[in-house]
Amino acid sequence: MAFQIPKFLLRNWHKYCFGNSIASVTFERNLAMPILKTLFFPVVLSLLAAPVYAQNAVSPNIEEYEDVGQGLGMVWHYHGQDGAPVLEFGVKETNHRLDSLWEFTCANFAIGSGKISNTIFASPPEADENDEFGFSIRVDDGNSIGLIGRKDPFQIQGNQSYFPQFQISDKHKLWNALRGGERAFVNLNGNKFSIHLKGSADAIDAFFRECRKNTDR
Repeated sequence: MAFQIPKFLLRNWHKYCFGNSIASVTFERNLAMPILKTLFFPVVLSLLAAPVYAQNAVSPNIEEYEDVGQGLGMVWHYHGQDGAPVLEFGVKETNHRLDSLWEFTCANFAIGSGKISNTIFASPPEADENDEFGFSIRVDDGNSIGLIGRKDPFQIQGNQSYFPQFQISDKHKLWNALRGGERAFVNLNGNKFSIHLKGSADAIDAFFRECRKNTDR
């Protein structure tokens, strides 16, 4: 049987060993400090040395971000519209803009700004006409890309409607994400949906080639 120190001795060890004098208390403290340091510092060092693992981003759930466009035959494609380069995610065999979900134009390239205008044909909840609002696009399990949009007027076959519009540089990191991914998850101020990216790289490259013609960019 292992030897055990009686509890009353543990509770009153200082009395039995050192008495109750001030000198005994000082001696106890001087004796206890090295013991505490010996026990305490290895614990602290072990906590400091413990590795912290970053959690990888996870692709959003397709049930939460319902696919938009694939069932309707929407694809990524480039075309010229009245002589102006246009990149679209939409139904290719139609000229009706409501058969598109996302439209890109580069009219500002002519003045050397390198800005690409974007219009998303979807409604951001709780955003009134001319409101600015934040939204995000995440490609696959990559980092979310935050953007600022504005619900501006847009002409569709002579009728004025309001859709989210924004501008980004031709060097914006969103382009590489769209080129190299499989699916883009869009959170448009609470309106969540996703679109496939099959064929996006070829369409984006063709679009930029036309936009950059007759410019120094």
